[in-house]
Amino acid sequence: MKNLLQIVSLVAAIATAFLFVGCASPNPQTAATPATAASSGSAVKAYPLDACLVTGEDLDGGPTTVYNGQEVKFCCSGCLDAFNREPERYMAGLQ
Repeated sequence: MKNLLQIVSLVAAIATAFLFVGCASPNPQTAATPATAASSGSAVKAYPLDACLVTGEDLDGGPTTVYNGQEVKFCCSGCLDAFNREPERYMAGLQ
């Protein structure tokens, strides 16, 4: 039981460190992955939130992408990377 608690604590510490390190420096570049970019001629829905979809932090000129016709904004490139790994998980926050 003690080992399980230590493992859980370690995983939590690593996850917390990733959030802070990944969001330490906002990337002002706009990015869109080819598979999720809106096709030409289709309307893109504006991003409805004032915060990063991944962490909830302020949007300080971080990257933006389009996923299935929906604009999505992030506080940093680390959050864009996290989104690209599991987009449906984070898109559920906009539903």
